[in-house]
Amino acid sequence: MPETEAKRSNRRLIAIAALAVVLLVQGAYSFGVRPEPYPTIRMPSFGGVPNADGEFSGSGLDITLHYTDGSTISPKPVDLAGDIRYSSARASLDYAFRPSGAGDRNTRTADPELVEWLRNRSVEVGSGAIPDSIEFCWRKTIIDITDGTDASTDPCETTRVDL
Repeated sequence: MPETEAKRSNRRLIAIAALAVVLLVQGAYSFGVRPEPYPTIRMPSFGGVPNADGEFSGSGLDITLHYTDGSTISPKPVDLAGDIRYSSARASLDYAFRPSGAGDRNTRTADPELVEWLRNRSVEVGSGAIPDSIEFCWRKTIIDITDGTDASTDPCETTRVDL
């Protein structure tokens, strides 16, 4: 029995209506959940892109290991957080050691397990030498994407952990 044009038209309308319902449900879910589950129907904000002058603003982290003889070394965050996934190393260090927005000391820095982990990572990064303390310095950083230079003129948000 041949399909009539009216039946084909009805099927198309039902398919379009079903797709619209799926998109509405997905959109409602997407706007109701933070952070947004990806990918959905919303586009990223592109908030982390350089401005028209080719400058990118972000937060830099400098780490300094202090030793009893007065020497220091400055490992990269990803090196210090060596057993944490590369993509989450910086975020993990921020969570564990960065002071609060009000400048209050991060209470996690007093956790003995966290300090032990930090001591072990510092010894590994420092080729076996045991540091006295480690200092984290967060500051606003502006990177010029044309030549890769950075400028950090703001004062540090500092956390010092005695090991």
